[in-house]
Amino acid sequence: MSLLLLGVVVILIGEVIGKTTPKEFSFKIYQDAKTHDFVSVKLPDNKWVLCYIENIENLPDGEVVGNCRVIGYREKNILVTPKIPIKPGTLVYKANDSLLKEIFNFDNNGIYVGILENNQEVKVYLDIESLLSKHLAVLATTGSGKSYAVGVIVEELADKNIPVVIIDPHGEYSSMRYENDNPKDKQLMDFFEVQPKGYEIMEFSPDVKINLNAKPLRFEDKNLSPQEIIQMLPTKPTPSQIGLIYSAIKDLKDRKKEYTLEDIINEISNMESNAKWNIINMMDVIKSTGLFSKNAIKIVDLVKRGKITIINLRGVSIDIQQLVVQRIVSEIFEQRKLGKIPPLLLVIEEAHNYVPEREVTYASKIIRNVASEGRKFGLGLCVVTQRPARIDKNILSQCNTQIILRVTNPNDLKAITYAEHSFTDLDKEIRNLSVGSAVLLGMEVPLFIRVRVRRSKHGGEAPSLQLDIDKYVEIIKPINYISEIPKEHETLLYPFYYVVLNTGSAYLIDSIKGKQIYFKDNKLLEVDPLDLEKNVFIDVGLKEKIGQVIQPKISKKLLENQLGDIIKSIKLVYYPYYIKDNEIIDGVMGTVKRKEE
Repeated sequence: MSLLLLGVVVILIGEVIGKTTPKEFSFKIYQDAKTHDFVSVKLPDNKWVLCYIENIENLPDGEVVGNCRVIGYREKNILVTPKIPIKPGTLVYKANDSLLKEIFNFDNNGIYVGILENNQEVKVYLDIESLLSKHLAVLATTGSGKSYAVGVIVEELADKNIPVVIIDPHGEYSSMRYENDNPKDKQLMDFFEVQPKGYEIMEFSPDVKINLNAKPLRFEDKNLSPQEIIQMLPTKPTPSQIGLIYSAIKDLKDRKKEYTLEDIINEISNMESNAKWNIINMMDVIKSTGLFSKNAIKIVDLVKRGKITIINLRGVSIDIQQLVVQRIVSEIFEQRKLGKIPPLLLVIEEAHNYVPEREVTYASKIIRNVASEGRKFGLGLCVVTQRPARIDKNILSQCNTQIILRVTNPNDLKAITYAEHSFTDLDKEIRNLSVGSAVLLGMEVPLFIRVRVRRSKHGGEAPSLQLDIDKYVEIIKPINYISEIPKEHETLLYPFYYVVLNTGSAYLIDSIKGKQIYFKDNKLLEVDPLDLEKNVFIDVGLKEKIGQVIQPKISKKLLENQLGDIIKSIKLVYYPYYIKDNEIIDGVMGTVKRKEE
């Protein structure tokens, strides 16, 4: 679908130069631009192509050049890359919000995680189906906001009636039952268009003396298989010990319809083998945890649509945590394969403790199975860790979507960016992220986003989500030389400085050419910007606020130095032009400014 018919607003920022290919080009930057900004160019057939600034160079002659990667355009909902190079001389524009939403398929029915860092009008959504079938990793150092970001995703899924089960080692998520009352967060709720809300929580813990709001977490030990027993043992059994377990369970099955962990221990105790003592001691360790009971929790009661289930492991030893995670994940996986529970997201906080690199734990085998096979059964996995270098790389490789907040450890950065090596200086960008900012990997290019504010209360140390919400600049209102601007016109907002002197006189200065413009005999004329007193610009109204600030080539600081004490104020404003049939019409005077070749 052509964007030309939608009244698109475009902002000129440069011009293509030098050698080009269908995949990349360079452009001379008229205004300040940043690495990772999105820009757009228009093909001869009027299709808008989204591009991505990979890096920026300052040339010896003073010119600034951006090197762009071509992303493409959508055609019949398929992302298409142009087959011919972008021609030198093609104008380069700031990427329009509508184009960004179209290219990245941001569906309002998806998971609303935040806004684009450099295009704050664009909300970023994750696809629900992809989240449940292709897995997610949230990676960050402590205090960078990873559990805050996970809470955002959990809120969205709960609002869409999708169950979430959270393995919570520190009890951070219990607070989601309460509305967010953080004063700084509440100031940003209107900006992010969210409202405070508490969520229905089901909370379970092996230790309800520490975690007072939780219900006891107990498992059933009826008819445990040899494989289940072996997985729960604190150390790896020998072949002879494994043989005893298999033999004991086989004999019990021949005599009983149901048997318990106590029955297995007694059966092994009666065997004639010196190998039995160590295996009995290990099974006594399992029994002594108190995790097995006749009053066991049923997984079908634990996974409910629209409910957030928290397995609170705060204050629980790591050995028991391992056993709990192994049992919970195993039973959820089995019940999901049988279709007895609905599709869900399983969140594992501090995942490096349960699936470490080059190490086997109680829980590691089943989590690896879920990572490789869970997508077939609608069991989505979200692994959360502050140490990406210490988590099993096969697990990370299965996570097609990654939300990365600030990471500084070189080994962790290497673990994160190994698959994104083609993007220049991505590791430096991740190292320098502010709290609340993140890189979203899994799209065509890395997306730099600002995580939205939480609806519910954050249980950990609340990260500062300070955001420059004074993001608007003023625009000159068109006067009625044009009786009506048709909606199908594109709008080009061209940046100028609106300068007011102490005398009260007001002027426009072209921020790209550095020239003053003024009106005379119904024409737009240019003069040297320092000759201000000769040509007074009539103020046509500078009240309406739209558009985002773009720094021009002629800086505010330079003008202030040149004008000295005679200046009262300087504002960046946009002068509107309207484009139709390749004619650029002056939005104030109503005259044809120039034609595009």
